Formats: sequence, C-alpha cells, structure tokens
Amino acid sequence: MEYDRIEAIQYHPDHHDHDHSSHLCKIVSNMKKLRYLSVTILDRKNDTTEGPNFLSNELRYIRWENYPKSPLPDTFQPMNLVDLKLSKSLQKVLWKGYKHLPRLKVLELYHMKNLLSTPDFCGLPCLRKLTLCNCEELKEIHPSLGCHMGLEYVSILDCYKLKKFPTIIRMRNLGTLEIQFCNDTLEFPEIQSNMESLVKLSLRYMRIDVLLSSIGERCVNLISLYLLNCTSLKSIEVDFDGLKHLEEFTLYGLNHLKTRNQLCISRLVSKVGCGKDWYTSHPSIRLWLTHSLTKLYLCDCGLRDGEIPSNIGELYNLQELHLGGNDFTRLEISLLQLTRLKLLILDGCKELVELPELPSGLYILYADTCHRLKAIGDFHKHCKYLSGVSLLYGSFIIGGARLLETMLQGNAIEHHSMMLCLQGIEIAKGFIPPLLRASKCTLKLPENWCNDFCGFLICFISYRKILKWRHITLSMEHVMNDIDSQEDMVWDESDNDMYTRVWYVSFGSLRHTAWWDETKNMVSFSINMICGGFGVRPVPWRSGSSPTQTSAHYDGESRYAPKFRFLHDSAHGLDISF
Repeated sequence: MEYDRIEAIQYHPDHHDHDHSSHLCKIVSNMKKLRYLSVTILDRKNDTTEGPNFLSNELRYIRWENYPKSPLPDTFQPMNLVDLKLSKSLQKVLWKGYKHLPRLKVLELYHMKNLLSTPDFCGLPCLRKLTLCNCEELKEIHPSLGCHMGLEYVSILDCYKLKKFPTIIRMRNLGTLEIQFCNDTLEFPEIQSNMESLVKLSLRYMRIDVLLSSIGERCVNLISLYLLNCTSLKSIEVDFDGLKHLEEFTLYGLNHLKTRNQLCISRLVSKVGCGKDWYTSHPSIRLWLTHSLTKLYLCDCGLRDGEIPSNIGELYNLQELHLGGNDFTRLEISLLQLTRLKLLILDGCKELVELPELPSGLYILYADTCHRLKAIGDFHKHCKYLSGVSLLYGSFIIGGARLLETMLQGNAIEHHSMMLCLQGIEIAKGFIPPLLRASKCTLKLPENWCNDFCGFLICFISYRKILKWRHITLSMEHVMNDIDSQEDMVWDESDNDMYTRVWYVSFGSLRHTAWWDETKNMVSFSINMICGGFGVRPVPWRSGSSPTQTSAHYDGESRYAPKFRFLHDSAHGLDISF
C-alpha cells in the first residue's frame, strides 16, 4: 500500500553501485499511480532479469535504458502517455499485438540491438516524432508509417538491415525526413501524395538509382535537400524549378563514379531542350537550381575542369558555397556577382592551381590541402570584409604578405577578430618586431596606444601540423618590466616547411574586460603550445578610421567572422581561446 502514493521514480546508478534491477522491476510493478518513470539498469552481457509484470496506466513519461527482454506488459494501456524513450533495451518487439496510445507524441528507440519490427502506427494517432537509431536487427518498419497524418519528424539512423521504407501515401504534416547509414540496398520510398510540410530531406548511404522528379512535384516547400554518399546514384531529375523555397542543397561523395557522364543533374531533360542521348555523350554536369538557394554543397563529386555548373554564378542569394574534394584546376565560373556570398570552401581540391577572384562581401575562405596551389595572386583585391583565410597542408604559398595587408585594410579590422593560416614563412620573416624563438614575448606599447591603434596582431609558426580546429589559448598579462631575453629567429631554407598563423584581436573586443587598463604600457603574451617563433605587434588605425566608427554590414553578418572566447578575465591577466 505504501507504493500507491508514489507518482515519480528516477533511478540512475553509477557503475560502482550494486545491481538492484530485479528489485526495481518488482517495485515498479506495484505502483498503480506512477506518472513519471526514468530508469537506467546497469548493462550486463547475460541478462536474465524479468521486466515489470505491471506498469501503471497513469504514466505520462517513460525513459528506460536497458529494459529487459520481455515486451511491455499486455495490461499496459496508458491513455495519457506522451513520451516513450527506450535505449539499449533487449526487446525484440515493444509489445505484443496492437496497442492504442492516443496521446503518445514522442517515440525514440536508440541502440535496440534485438528489435525486429516496429509497432503498428495506426495505434499512435498523435505521434509527432519518431527516432530509430542503431537498431541493428530491424528489417521492417510497419507500412502504416507511410499513412500517418500527424508525424512531423522521422529519423532513421544506423539500421543496417533495414531493406525497405514504407511507401509514402499520406504524410502531409511531415517536416523532416532523415534516412542515413542503413542497408545499402534500402531504396528511397515512393511518394504518392503531396508533402507540403516537408522542409528537410536528408539521405545518406541509401540506394538511389534515379532520384525521382516526384520530389520536385510533391515536396514543393522543401528548404534543405541533402544527398550524401548515395553510391548508386546515376541521375538526379528533380524539378528544381518547382522547389522555389530551396535554400540548402548538398551533394556529397560521388568520387566512386568512373566516368563523368555517369551522373547528370538537370532541372528536367525536356526543359533544357535536349534528349537523353545528349547526356551520355556530353561530359559536363549541368545544375539548374532555384535562386532562393543560400547554401550549396557539391563536395567530393570528382568535378573536373568544365564540369562545375556554370549557373552557380547566377545564384544571387547564395551565402555558402562548398566545392571541396573535387578535381578541377581552376574555378572557371565568376563569383563576383555573388555579393551575398560569405563562406567559400575549397578544401581538398588537390589539383587547384589558382584561386578565383572573390566577391566583396566574402568573410571566410578555406582552401586547405590544395597541393598544387603555390601563389595567392589577386583573388582578394575586391574583398572588404575578409576576416578568415586558411591555406594549410598544401604547398609553400607566395603572396601571403599582400593578403594580410588587404585584410588589415578591410572593414573587419574595426571589430572583433581575424585569422590567417598559411604554409611558409613569408609573413613571419617580415614581421616587425621580429619573432622570438619562443612561445612568449613582451610588448612595450607606445603612448596613447589605446586611441592610435586598433588591436593586436599575433603571429606564430609551428613545425608540425596542428589540428585546424584545435583550441589555442593566448594569455595576456600586465607586467612592469621586459623580462624576456629570448633570441630572435634565425631563418634557413628548412623553415619553408613551417606553418604560419596570424590572428588579430581588436581593442574594441577588449575594452569591456576587467584586464583593460589604458594606463599600462607593458604586456606579456604567451601561447599554450610549443612553437618555432612567436611575436605580437599593435596595429594602427587604417587611414580615415577611428575608434568610434562601426559597420552595420559587418555587424549584421558577424556570425561568419572567426570567433574567440574569454576563458579568464581579471585585472592582472586575460586568457583568450581561439
């Protein structure tokens, strides 16, 4: 009788506790008014524990990790259950036969390695979110899923034996459909009715010979379309002209194709006035896309010279363009008209020998691992907001000093930060004051430094590759004397194999800190890694600028600027993580 008053249980032992799972199941079986249940049973290889023989029909929420082998009890009919989340459970089926759970909105099944099938979704009329993740033995999803009118989110991940997804007959409220890392024979489902609510479709490692035009006809409000490593893909015949709201299109991982004419991307063959035979003889890939696109990813598609869709330069709303992992030597399309482009990624384009001229509004360029790229050229001459460039892990780069000067003359200097990463030592050799062969240095600041200068420029070099996204900490301390006695760098030819990193931190981003003190004029800088050389100098305001000026354009797009964060802030010292 003492259990009749309990309405909630939360049981999550650590691995040092004794196993009380059998006792727990017996206790739960006696709780008739339980409304909330959150349980973790310690993982065991040979589980013989029997599940509860009774569960309260008053339950609203269930989260259970390592539920025993037995299905949920036959008498369990929770009319008010809203959330059911099971992970690492040992069941082959959730329950026997048909259950009606009229208020269930969330069903999440994670790492259910024995699960063979899903329940009949007709009994879950209010279901809004379905997640099936790492259900290794799951071979079948009940066909009623394709008729569910209420589902808004469906995610099927890592279900390696799943061979068929139900035909989509009526799923008018579905907003997100993700099918990733399942059986490579799993075919994309047929769509038989309009899916006006679908805004995100993500397919990865899925068998698709031809992506049917029904996507363009049935999913007219699609915003994001992701096709990743669909290795059987031979043709995309989506009516992109009908996808007037499409903002993000990702096509990734087509390097498996042996010839360039194995894949054609078209709006519709008939609309471009060419027959099917034209595609088998013409080597290029044509891409006709809606002007609403803001993000376009064509990665690891093996695109060579002449195969980059020419009309990318007409996508005037484009903000992010990712062409990494392709085989072209030059980007033959003009990007200058893409005035809203903020991010360009060319990482892994190993044949690239020349960078394209960039539009004035670009913030970030990544072109790492471009082994044939040796000279920078004038690609940056139009850039006003360029604040992040990375050209690492390729060849020794010539022209880095001019690139840095362009960035320091741009509008980005008036605000938060900038970042430049290059292979070679051109910038480092010309850095004033000279770099020290150390990981720290002391800088004596000139009089009125806080008004005549706009920020600190930090430069360091490394002999070995540092992970691109590794967090590096810069420490700044006010000191009384120049206590450093390290030697200046002495350069030799082997130093060309070094990597140079340059960061800029504006005074505007430091003025609000407790560390900021305009009366101090000696600062010690150090970095949390071993480097071949290190130095810092103040950067004067560019001509016509002042500490009070701002740029509305830059502020509005600052999410694309390189970021740093404060780890420690006191009157004595300041730590910044890049």
